[in-house]
Amino acid sequence: KGEALVPGLISYHYNDLSVEDQDIPVNYNIRKFKQYLFTPYRGGGVVEFNITKLQGFTGRLFLVKKDQRTPAEYWGLEIQVGDKTIRTVVGKTGTFYLENMPSGVLPARLFSKGQECLFDLTIPETDEIMVFLDEVICETN
Repeated sequence: KGEALVPGLISYHYNDLSVEDQDIPVNYNIRKFKQYLFTPYRGGGVVEFNITKLQGFTGRLFLVKKDQRTPAEYWGLEIQVGDKTIRTVVGKTGTFYLENMPSGVLPARLFSKGQECLFDLTIPETDEIMVFLDEVICETN
C-alpha cells in the first residue's frame, strides 16, 4: 500500500491522475490505471487505485477414515473467509486451486452425497505467486 501527495492540481477542473503499469509488480492487479479528480479552490481529494495482490494456492485434499486414505476427488469444498464462503470443487486426484486467500487458519468443509468432513485449512503468509500447500488431510468418523 502506498500513498502520494500530488501538488499543483487545478481547481474546478478534472485533474488526470494515473499509475504506470511498469511500476506495478507482475503479481499485483490494478483495474484502473487512470482516474480523474475534481477539486474545489484550495481543496484536495483522495483517489484509490485498488491494487490487489494476485496469489494462487494449490494442493491435494485427502479423506482419512479408519486409517484408509483416499483423494477427495470431485467433492465440494467450502472455505469460510470472514463473513464470506468460498465454494469450489476438488479435482481429479484431490487437487484444488484457490486464489487470493488471506493468510491464517480458515475453517473448511468437504461434502459429497450426504457426507461431510470439517477441517482447518492453513494458508501461509508468503510473497510467492504460486504456493503449494502439499497434502491436506480431513479425518472423518
